[in-house]
Amino acid sequence: MDKSIRDPPTAVLLHGILGSRKNWGTFTRRLAQEFPTWQFLLVDLRCHGDSASIKKRGPHNVASTASDVLKLVWVLDATPGKVRAGGDGEDHPAELISFLRKLPKEVSSKREIVNALIKERFSKDVAQWVVTNLQTNGPPGSPSSHFSWIFDLDGISEMKFVENLPRGVHVNFLKAERSLHRWALEDLQRIHAAEDLAAEEGGGVEMHVLEDAGHWVHADNPDGLFRILASSFRGFKA
Repeated sequence: MDKSIRDPPTAVLLHGILGSRKNWGTFTRRLAQEFPTWQFLLVDLRCHGDSASIKKRGPHNVASTASDVLKLVWVLDATPGKVRAGGDGEDHPAELISFLRKLPKEVSSKREIVNALIKERFSKDVAQWVVTNLQTNGPPGSPSSHFSWIFDLDGISEMKFVENLPRGVHVNFLKAERSLHRWALEDLQRIHAAEDLAAEEGGGVEMHVLEDAGHWVHADNPDGLFRILASSFRGFKA
C-alpha cells in the first residue's frame, strides 16, 4: 500500500459457497502488485471459515453478507436465480451441501472424505476443494489427531440472491464461458432488467463474460479475469 495516500481505496475479495479467504490469495497478490495505491482485504464470509464461529443475525443472504463488508460486489459465475447444474450435474451446490450434512462433524482423514465425494459422483476437483474446509484438531501426524469442518451449513443453506439490492450497491455479474452452472434466459433477463432500476437507486448492475474459463475463474483464466476486474481499480477516484 502507498502510505502517501491518506485514505486509500480498499477492495474486499469474497469467496463463494463453501470457500474461504484462502481461495483468492495468489490472485490478490497479483492485484496488489499492479495497483499499489489500493489496499486489499480477504475475508471469510459469514458461516464460512474462521467466521463460522461468529454467530451473525439472519437472514443469511447476499444483502446481509454484502453489508458485512463493503458496497462494491462482483458476483463471479453465480446466477441470481436458482442454480442449475450444467453437464451431468455432478457438482450441483444443493446436492453437495445435502451430502455434506450426512458426514460426521469430525473425521479422521481428508482422503476419506475425498473418496466418499468421488464415490457419490462429485468431481475430483470439487472433492479436493471441499476438504480445504477441514482443520486439524490435534498435533499433525499424531494418532489422536482428527479434522473438523470450518463452515456452518445451516447458514450457508440460507444464502440466496435477493431481488432488491441494498441502496447504493453496485453489482457486477461475471459469467464463465464454460461454467458448470447453466444460466437460464430468465436469469439473464433479470440482470438486464435490474440495470436501470439500480442506476435510479444510486447503484448499478453490469454483466460480463469471461472467455475460456470454467467455474474456477481465477484458476482457469487469471489473465482474462485480471483484465476485467482491473477496470474497477483504474476507474476509482480516491
